[in-house]
Parts: sequence; C-alpha cells; structure tokens
Amino acid sequence: MMSVASPFETPIMKEVNLRKQEIEEKLMEDMRKRDLIKKNLEKADQLTEQMVATLDHFDERLKKLENTILPVHRQTKDLQRLQDNVEKTMNSLEHVIGYHRVAHSVTPVIQKSVGRVSVYIDSMKKLQGAIEFFSENSPGSLELNTVSSLFGKGNEMLEKEFQVCLTKHTRACTAVYLLDLISKDKLELPDFLPENVVDNLSEIAKWLTSVDKNTAYIDSYAMTRRKHLIVSLEIVRDHVRSLSAGPMRKTAGNLATPKRSMAKVTTLRKMGGMLKKDNTPAGATGSSLGKNLTVPGLEEADELEIKPFISMASVILKLLYIEHKLMQRIIPANFHQQVFVEIINGTLTMIETAFNKFLHYSKQCIENRDHSSIINIFPVAHYLRKEQRDYQEILKEADEHNRKRIPRLLAQLHDNGRNVLEEFIDTVKSDPEKESNMPKDGTVHELTSNTMMFVQQLAGNADVAGRMLSSSNNSEQNHRLCLAQYLSNILAALKLNLDKKSRTYDDTSLRSIFLLNNYHFIITALVRENQLELIRQATANIDNIYYSQIEEAKTSFMQLWRKVHTLLIAADGNIDIAPGTKLKDKERQTVKDKFKAFNNEFEELVRVQQKWAIPNQEIKVEVREQIRNLLLPPFTGMYNKFRLVQFTKNIDKYLKYTPDTVTAEIEKLFSQATS
Repeated sequence: MMSVASPFETPIMKEVNLRKQEIEEKLMEDMRKRDLIKKNLEKADQLTEQMVATLDHFDERLKKLENTILPVHRQTKDLQRLQDNVEKTMNSLEHVIGYHRVAHSVTPVIQKSVGRVSVYIDSMKKLQGAIEFFSENSPGSLELNTVSSLFGKGNEMLEKEFQVCLTKHTRACTAVYLLDLISKDKLELPDFLPENVVDNLSEIAKWLTSVDKNTAYIDSYAMTRRKHLIVSLEIVRDHVRSLSAGPMRKTAGNLATPKRSMAKVTTLRKMGGMLKKDNTPAGATGSSLGKNLTVPGLEEADELEIKPFISMASVILKLLYIEHKLMQRIIPANFHQQVFVEIINGTLTMIETAFNKFLHYSKQCIENRDHSSIINIFPVAHYLRKEQRDYQEILKEADEHNRKRIPRLLAQLHDNGRNVLEEFIDTVKSDPEKESNMPKDGTVHELTSNTMMFVQQLAGNADVAGRMLSSSNNSEQNHRLCLAQYLSNILAALKLNLDKKSRTYDDTSLRSIFLLNNYHFIITALVRENQLELIRQATANIDNIYYSQIEEAKTSFMQLWRKVHTLLIAADGNIDIAPGTKLKDKERQTVKDKFKAFNNEFEELVRVQQKWAIPNQEIKVEVREQIRNLLLPPFTGMYNKFRLVQFTKNIDKYLKYTPDTVTAEIEKLFSQATS
C-alpha cells in the first residue's frame, strides 16, 4: 500500500518512506517463500511415510520367501554330497579293480619280445603302479607276486632288447668311410645309429635307470661301443698298412695321413738331393756320424708305421666326438663319465701302445747314434700338438688319467727328441779327426754334408723342432729363437770340428781347400734354403762369418803360389840380353836355375793340386783365375826375355812351358771329378 506524499514532507522523510516501502515488499516476498517451503515439506513427509510402508511390506515378503527356500537348498546340498560320495566310491572301486586287471591286460605285451618300446614301457609303468598298490594294501598276496614276476620279466626283456638292438645296429664301417671322417668338422660328424634306434635305446635306458637296473645295460653299452672303436681302429690301421706296402702307396698317404707328414718326408729327400747335386763328391768318406746322418727315407717311416698311427689317432678323435654325442643322447647324465671312460680306455690304450714305438725309436736314435732319424717322428709330434686341444676338449668328462694322456705322450716325445738333438751337438763336436776318414781331394767332408742336411731338415720343421727344444721351459713364444740358437750351436760345433779335421792334412794348401769347400758348402746351403733369417735371430752376422772364413781360406791357399810368383820376379842379376849378346857362364847358370826352379815348383803344384777338388764351379774358376793373374804376367815376361837367348844347348829342358801351356796346366787344377 503506497502512502500519499504530503506536500509538507521533507526529502529525508521521502527517503525513509521509500526505504520502508522496500522493506515491506521484501518481507511480503519472504513470507510467500516460507509458505511454499512449508507446503513442500509436508509433501515430502507424505512420500517418506509411503516409502517406509512399501519397504516394510517388501521385507515381510522377503522373509517369507527365505523361510520357504532354505529348507529346499539344504536338502539339495545333502543330495549332492551323497552323489559325490557315491562317485568317489565307484572310482575307487574301479581303480582297485584296475590294479587287479593289470596282470591280465599286460601279460600279452610283457611275455612277447619288445615291439614298440613306448607301448612296452607303458605296460611296465602299469605293473610298477600295481606293485606299489599291492605292496601297500595287500603285501604277500597272489596278485603282488604275479605283477612282481611280470615286472621282473619285463625288465629282463628290456635289458635284452637294449643289448640286441645296440648290437644289431653297431656295424663295422669301411676304412674309406672312417678315413673320410678326418676331413669332417666335428659338428658335421654323422651318428652311427639310426634316429629311431637312438630314441628307443634312450627310452629304455631312462626306464632301466629309474628302476635301478643300471649295471647290465651300462656294461652292455660300454662293451659294445668299446669293441666298435677298437675294431674301427684295427680296420684303419690294416688298411693304411696295406696301402703303404702296395702299389697304391701314394694314395694311401693321401687318404691315411695329414698332407703335412707326407710333404715333410718328400721335402727331406729333396733337400738331400739338392745338397748332393751341388757339392758332395763321389767316393767321399766320412766318420760313423756322417754315415748315420743320412736323410731318413720313406721306407724307414713306413717301418715305424707313422701313417697308420696318425690315421688311427685322427680317426679315433672323430670317433670320440661321435661316441660322446651318442652317449649323451642315450645314457642318463649321471653315468656319463663312468660310461665314457669304459668306452675310451681300450682305444686310448691302443693309441698309447702304438705311440710307445716312437718313444722307443727316439731312444734308439741315441743308442745307435742315428740322430737325424729323429726327423721321422716329427710328423707324430706335429700331429699331437695340433690336435692336443681337441683331445683335451673331448676328454674333459673322462678321468684324470685319460685327460692327461695325450699331453703326457707329447711331453715324453718332446723330452726324448730334445735329448737326441742335444746329444747331436756333442757328437758333432767329438766326431774323430782320423786321417783315414778325410777326403783325399779336400772336398766337402761327409760330416759337413750330413750335418747340413740335418740342419735343413730341422729348419724345414721349425715349428716342431723349436717346440721340442723349448719344451723344457714350456715356452710358446720362443720356440723359433730356441731353434735358431740350437742351429747356431750346431754350426759352431761343426766349424770347430772342421778346424780340427783340417789339421790332419800335412799340406797346408790342401787344408785351406778343405776348409774353403766346407765353409762354402755350409753358407750355400743356408742361403739356398732361406735359413739365414732364422739363424740370424741367434747369430746376427752368421753369413759374414762364413764369407770371411772363405776369404781367409783362399788367401791361405794362395801362399804356395805366391812363392812361385816370388821366384818368377826374383832378380836375375840384370842380365843383358841385347841381340847378339853372349851370356857368361854364371849368367847362363842363373837363367837355367830360375827356369828349373819354376818348372819344378809349377809341375809339383799342378801334379798335386789337380787331384784336389773344388765342387763349386764358380769358386774353382775364381781360384784358377787368381793363379793365372798371379803367375802369367811375370812368367810371360821371363819367357819372352830369354826364349831367344842361347843360355843352354838343351833349350826344351828349361823352356818346357809357354804362357799358353802354363794357362792350360792351370786349367788342370782341381780336376778331380765331383758329383
């Protein structure tokens, strides 16, 4: 309700009236909202009362349903429990009845020979279960005795089947097939048994192991495979022997041994041939050492049966890998070492027995002073060192004796070889300087030629010889240095002995020719075979030493010829030989004496030295040239000076030689035939 403004209202009163009017309107609005909220609350109360009534009604009905269902549920659960008990009882009865039926159901399988191994072992497992059942629930019962008897019979049949199957499929291989294994990588090696046979044997072995029936099948397996290895080795050995002895000898070498061994023997023969072709004189003599230092030939190597041994050792290495792989597939792991040792014992013993022949041979090299023949067994030492790591790898599961067998054999061979090589130096030093053993023509001594052959053989087998010499300190790095030092010691011993031998000559010139020939032979052999680089590791100036010795020998040899030269240039009393001049008696005698002295000295030197030999053509020509250059100028001058002078009635007696005939006579020097 709006108030009427009085004409007498002040502004303040107007404002108060407006404020009052606003408050009254707001109050009216709040009252209206309050009435609306009150009305809504009343409706909510009504709805709540209705919901509570509905829930109470639902709860009542749910209780009625529960009271109706629970008894039915309890009855159903009881019935289910009864049904489960019935089923368990039936299963138990069926299980028990099954054990009673085992004997009847498996008897046809057990009584017959093993057909399918998996089926047979399934039957054995059923018997094993029946035995356990009757042993626990009905000990001493007839059923227990029956299944136990069948179980024992079944195990016997499986043991027999294991042996029969293994023996049946373990067949001897041909020698060619076995030798072909050598070239195969160990990862490419074939199995000797068919795949299905290996599976069957493996399954039988696992079963027999699970029932503690180990002895029979393990012994059978080890014996059969050991016999197979031994037979294989014998086949290879006999095959290589027959090839070595027959017309197919070359083929045998290619098949049965590593190429290196054959190549080495051939190399030794070539080296000997080259040395003899260059310097060795026919009919040269030498000491017993010289005779012993011949180049070992193929015949002696064949007698040692090196190729059969290396073939056997190479084949057995591959067979060991095959047997180890086969054993791992068939035999349970806890028996591996036992079985592997039993398999390999016989074969490794065969290898060691064959190897002992080389040890005995190396000792005989010392006893017989036949040192160079130690070269024959170098292929064996080389093979064992090369294959030693593979042997150790495959034998790591073997016993300690077998693991160390190959290293032990190699060490023994190295020790014996080193003893032979060390004694060789002493033998060279002590080779007797008998005059009867000396070459009459001053050519190369047999001790020199044979020693150098041996040096070249050792250098050609540097790896084997070096390791043999260095095996005492087990060094892998200095074996070439050891060989270089050893060869230097041989050369030093040879030089010392040659110096002693040269003193047996009464003629100092022949002594010089002897040393010249021998020193030249030595350095020529070293240069030709490219051995200087090796020996320089121990003696840096080895070539200079020999070249200087050769020059000293030449200088020493020329001393007698210098005496003849001195005689030619000796003063002749200034004899005047102008045309028409008549010589006095004293002058004539002087001229005659001078020619006579030259003739006698020259004739004697030519007569003696033409029987000597210088095998090397270049040195022979060089020495003759030195003699010509020394004698021809003064002789020509003397000859031309007196050839027209009447100093004697018998001129031919004194002028026996002309410059041309002197040259021809010098060409006769060292004309002893050499080969």
